[in-house]
Amino acid sequence: MAKADEQPKRGSNSSTGKAELKIDTLEARILLSATWVEADTGQESDDATSGDDVFQGDAQDDIAFGLDGNDQLFGDLGDNYSNIESIETAGNPTVTWDGEGATDDFSDAQNWSEDQLPGEDHTIVFDATSGDNAELDLGYQDTVGGLHLDDGYTGTLSLSHDLTIDGDLVLDAGTLDLNGYDLVVTGDFILSGGSLRHDSGGIEFQGSGDQILDSGSTALDDITINKSGGTLTVTDDLEVSGNFTHVAGTVDISGVSVEFQGYNTTIDADDIVFGDLTFNTSGTTTIDGDLAIDGSLTIETL
Repeated sequence: MAKADEQPKRGSNSSTGKAELKIDTLEARILLSATWVEADTGQESDDATSGDDVFQGDAQDDIAFGLDGNDQLFGDLGDNYSNIESIETAGNPTVTWDGEGATDDFSDAQNWSEDQLPGEDHTIVFDATSGDNAELDLGYQDTVGGLHLDDGYTGTLSLSHDLTIDGDLVLDAGTLDLNGYDLVVTGDFILSGGSLRHDSGGIEFQGSGDQILDSGSTALDDITINKSGGTLTVTDDLEVSGNFTHVAGTVDISGVSVEFQGYNTTIDADDIVFGDLTFNTSGTTTIDGDLAIDGSLTIETL
């Protein structure tokens, strides 16, 4: 029998409560590097203030890129995500093709800078970082935030399914091969170099805002204009080697020359006023609706 002043032995039965240690596994988090800016003054600061701040950065430093995954921004004062008044980024965050993967597939994360697949809001850049060919394979999504084939890229980007570019297409180098698939563009369409192959693939302009079409004297195949707002302005002479279809939207094409080419083509250009217009087509050319011309009309073949 234990003495009255003795403590129960460890491990013996007792009514004394036991302390419990509970360990929670914390999710790994990524520290994002960018710049804090005071919302009222616009001045950079070393850290968040107690008021409203702006978190701004670019490329992989901006919060939009980080939050595309499962990351969170949290902390004290004004630096927790819920208290940030606004987020500013320098356009869509960019991801660059480095071609370091074992395949040429878009869906291979090893082919991209930081080994991270581009999301739908990212602008994809091909440049001198790698001249390897690339394929928009079936394992990859059908929307990107922008597409640039910049100076220094020498490879070919081929589509294996339709692609929507929710932003600008800039072709300055390399080759973009539609491979018979359709391309939808909601931003500017700038061909200042490189090569564009259609293989019967069509181009559709959709955007809700103003757009620029500068084909750089490259003949485009089927063109569809189906804009919900803004104006599509054609800034360079345009050659169309397929069908031309105007569904909706304002088009400013009067300041350039347009030449329709191709075999057995259909032109539906209601509500568009052309400047100088040339027909150099073969087979049967069908004109649906009215065709307005505020310039010279030249018929070479029809």
